[in-house]
Amino acid sequence: MRSGRRRADALDACEHAAALNPAPARGRRHRLEHIETVDPVDIPRFGRLGVIAVQQPFHGNPSGNQLDVWIANIGPERASRGWAQRSISAAGGRLAMGSDWPVVSLDPGSS
Repeated sequence: MRSGRRRADALDACEHAAALNPAPARGRRHRLEHIETVDPVDIPRFGRLGVIAVQQPFHGNPSGNQLDVWIANIGPERASRGWAQRSISAAGGRLAMGSDWPVVSLDPGSS
């Protein structure tokens, strides 16, 4: 596994598990939660591996100072790679959305 890249490590683990275990009749349901930033080289892996990318849309709300907080916490380069759902989908990946309740409201429109 490639050290230092947690999301890639998780994708590596899904790939390894799939290689060692036959696919069940209903298919696999590997999923990674909180896909907020992703290295561009890993985007096609979601589709190729059939791993579901789960995002919490409230966290991607650019209103207020949320983007400023992201940039301060993770740096501008990583923040610029946030919310790649269009890229993941275009590369054949599947997406699911969650509310992240109780951290935020259950109402997805309340952001």
